[in-house]
This record gives sequence, C-alpha cells and structure tokens, in this order.
Amino acid sequence: MDKILSLSLIFILISACGCSSSKELGAKPLPSSSDVYESVQYDYIVAADKINMAPFTTDCDVNNLEGLNFDIIRAIGKDQGISFEIQPLNVFDGLESLKVGLCDAIIYNYDISDEDKNAFLSSESYFTDGYVFSTSYENNEDFDFNRMKGKTVGVYMKGSENKPAKIYAEEYEFEIKTYSDRSKLYDDVKNGVLDFMIYKYSLMSQMIKENGGVKIVGDKLFEKDYYIYVMPGKNEILLDKINLGIENIKENGEYERILSKYISDGRVLDEAE
Repeated sequence: MDKILSLSLIFILISACGCSSSKELGAKPLPSSSDVYESVQYDYIVAADKINMAPFTTDCDVNNLEGLNFDIIRAIGKDQGISFEIQPLNVFDGLESLKVGLCDAIIYNYDISDEDKNAFLSSESYFTDGYVFSTSYENNEDFDFNRMKGKTVGVYMKGSENKPAKIYAEEYEFEIKTYSDRSKLYDDVKNGVLDFMIYKYSLMSQMIKENGGVKIVGDKLFEKDYYIYVMPGKNEILLDKINLGIENIKENGEYERILSKYISDGRVLDEAE
C-alpha cells in the first residue's frame, strides 16, 4: 500500500511540474493501474542514464536495459536479495528525483556538482575511470614516458583528454595530432600510422572490445571514481546493502565478468582480435 501511495505521489508531482508527458521526466509513459500494482514487486527504484553512453549504458530501451551500470545494479540486487526497478532518466531529472524522493538511489557515470555531492551519501566506488595511452597490438615496445620524445600521439578534438594530452606533451616532448573522426583516429593507431593515442579509459576499452587490434599501455592517469548515491536520513540501510553488494561481486568474480562483457584492455590476444 505504501508503495502504491508513493507511486501516486510521483504522478502528482510530475503533473505539478507542468510536464505534458512522462517522457519529459523519464523514459516510461504514465503507467496504467495494472502497471502500478506490478511495481509493488520492486524493493527500490534506481535512476540511471537514459542516453546511450557505452559502456555504461548501451541500450536504454525500457524493455531491454543493457550496459555496465544496469548490470552492476542488478548484480548488487541479486547478491543482497533485493530488487531494483531501473528508471532511465537524464542526469538532471535523476538528481532532482533523488532529492524529492521519486527514487531511492541514482547511478550515473558523470561528474556532479560539489553542492550535490554534499547533499548525497555516496557508495564505495563501483568504477574507476581516467585517461590511458593506447597503441597498436603489434607494437611490442615497452611504454615509457621517458622514451616518448618525438613520438606522435593522436587525440580526439572533442574529447576531454585534450588537457592531459597537452600536459604530458609539454613535459615529455611528443607531438599531438588532432582528429575530428574517432574511427579514423582508432584505425591510425591500429595500423601504426600513429605511435599512440590518449583517450578516456571507459571509452577506449569499449572501443577495443568492439574492434580489437589496439591495446592499452601504462596506467590510468587522472583517475576518477564513480559512485551510487542516496539521500541521507532516508536510505542508509540501502546504502549499506549497496556497499556490501559491491564488495561481494568484486570478490566473487561477478564484477569482472560484467566488465569483460563490455570492455577490454586489449592486452590478451583473443580479446584483441
């Protein structure tokens, strides 16, 4: 009954916001009464990105939610014996939904403002991103920044890696070649036209998983952790379950199984092909 009342409140609040349809707030149409009762089976509602952003969200169709974030939250739920209803929302709507109690938690692979970080409680990190250098799988030269002088490194012109690329280029005296086409950039690294490329780890490893022929070298740079957030004073018990679930799936191998479904560092031959 409480769940039904909560869902009724959701619909009232959505209407009060002046939304002409639920698509302006979320991905689902307003449910029928049968849909409302069907939602009772879920213990918690989690907001996640409704935009395809591989590898975290690769299919945001409400009937076929695929991606790293979706699989991780499902695995946490299975480990802890709890069920999550995943609501695909854009980041702004997800943050607002958490603040006003339309959802119990959010999982997004984005930076959020310091103000929002201070307003929420965060889980243990569920993914560590950063920037990485990559090269052709056929390149067997050991990666060493001290040997980068005179090398050519490709950078995607619209990517956030431009800043770290310039920092390292200045220090280690390598050349930067900018590309407007990510596919062309990847192919030039794969075929040895470029010595290296620098790219965001999550995107690079997803491209390698799909295309092969390239491998990540060295360590992640400028590391950034991603978290699951809840509101303080409401869902501390849920946060404890999420943290324990993250710990358990990392220990029992489920986490690595999920990662290997979507990403690869390309260092192993059968992954690189």
